Amino acid sequence: MATTDGVDLPRRLRVELLGVATLVGVGLAVGTAVVAVEPRRWAVGAAAATVVLFVAVRAGLPRNHSPSGGEIRPTIGSANAVTLLRGGAICAVAGFVLAEPAIAWLPAALYAVAVGLDAVDGAIARRTERTVLGARLDGGVDAYGVAVGGAAAVALGGVPAWYLLAGAAWPIYAGALWIRRRRGRPLYELPPSRLRGPIGAAQMLVIVAALAPGVDGRPVAVAAAIALVPLLVGFGRDWAAAPGRWPVHGPRRE
Repeated sequence: MATTDGVDLPRRLRVELLGVATLVGVGLAVGTAVVAVEPRRWAVGAAAATVVLFVAVRAGLPRNHSPSGGEIRPTIGSANAVTLLRGGAICAVAGFVLAEPAIAWLPAALYAVAVGLDAVDGAIARRTERTVLGARLDGGVDAYGVAVGGAAAVALGGVPAWYLLAGAAWPIYAGALWIRRRRGRPLYELPPSRLRGPIGAAQMLVIVAALAPGVDGRPVAVAAAIALVPLLVGFGRDWAAAPGRWPVHGPRRE
């Protein structure tokens, strides 16, 4: 077995992750010749995004266990595999940060595929045993999609540059929690919220519209602003709740 942070990882788990990464890589390699006006520039963006995605997933493999604890599960799981394929579609969109599409509707179509797969992996996860990795992977890919899709939409002129704040919010929040954890300070589970899902879905819809050709930029910019405000407010509340500053928070994390 290989280890990550001193944790033994089942060989099958590592092989399955490598298999999904290879599938995504082959798909991107095939697409290089047809998706962008400048294929090399597109490939650089897509490849960089893919490396970031799978390095982060590899680091999270020790969490491939039940929320109640227990041994690391030896397989990646169907839901996580679909989530990773969704991530692959997002990585393809990342290429359009550096290069214009050869077919105008392609960025929006690829992002719409990623949005559609979000529903698929969620349905599979509800029917199978959930893992800590699965929950974090699903949320992480959602956030990654907003960051990458928003950057591509800005680069292609679909939304103003200020919408990059939507993608920057989660990395800043996660980085702040990481620093707090490294310093040994307490962190608490976030309180439940019925708004997180709809707010995230609103960002995805805005990005699909911003990436679509022929859509008037003014109403998209208005929709982006309306969607961005509750997103930033929500992250502000979560940052207050995670260290225990907010009056309502969940139990302390181990």
